Amino acid sequence: MRYRHTRFSVRHLISVSLLLVLTAACNTLKHTTGSTDSTNKGDNSADNGLTFLRKVTDNAVYSRHINAKADVSMNGKSLPVSAQMQTTQGKMIRFSLSALGLMEVGRLEMTPADVLIIDRVHKQYARASYDKVKFMARNGLTFYTLEALLRNQLFLPGYNTVGESNIEQFAVQPHPSDNRQPVSISHSAGNMNYTWQANAATAQITQTEVVYHDAKKGNSTLQWQYSDFVSVGKKLFPTTHNVHINLADKTSKPKNMLIQLGKINTTTDYSAPTTPSSRYEEVDIDELFQSIFAQ
Repeated sequence: MRYRHTRFSVRHLISVSLLLVLTAACNTLKHTTGSTDSTNKGDNSADNGLTFLRKVTDNAVYSRHINAKADVSMNGKSLPVSAQMQTTQGKMIRFSLSALGLMEVGRLEMTPADVLIIDRVHKQYARASYDKVKFMARNGLTFYTLEALLRNQLFLPGYNTVGESNIEQFAVQPHPSDNRQPVSISHSAGNMNYTWQANAATAQITQTEVVYHDAKKGNSTLQWQYSDFVSVGKKLFPTTHNVHINLADKTSKPKNMLIQLGKINTTTDYSAPTTPSSRYEEVDIDELFQSIFAQ
């Protein structure tokens, strides 16, 4: 019975992680050029908008490593295993699941080069570069979208980071000097709409929403809410991540993942990508994804 629950937990954590990335990256080209910009670059409104965007990007934590134990709930039910999140900026995102806090039973690992899934209970693994995974290649998925979501940052499809050279691709509404309501930051490309809500006074991102418009199937939505900020160095970082996913597919039910992080550790050295044991059987990653999404 423990193995059955463990298998369920591994697949559901992986499925929500992949679904949120899929939703965020769906039908996005690797080099996005389209955008909506409601600011006029020649007036004070545009200057204020750019100033506010610079404050938002300046809120990014300096630490390369963001690591913590995580309590994870799926659709309101806590996982029967413990989770550990380990990230190194620009290099790796890893979620590890352990039974009783002693034995790792599953691992999801993403690097800029590939994605790895390990099922230690059944001694199986799947590893492939993004262009070899059908739905990832089809949707122009990159490692950097999920990294920005986890690190409470703006992102632009096709770019590794957001900085001075590309912040003009965002629109800012309302006027950033109005502190009575959150500031809305947006970017559009093709069938995708990206919206961030940021605190008008602090420029801290409190919510990210991604909507993919499909004329035939309807809209798919990812909403990522941030709360319970703590100091990490001189910056603030959210310890509660509330993720809502609603896909247009009629066979998919809305999903919710609540991630509550413990004490943030920023000193852990970079851990090299995992090499699966030679005793493990390699399975087809597309078939594995299909079985995951069927749950």
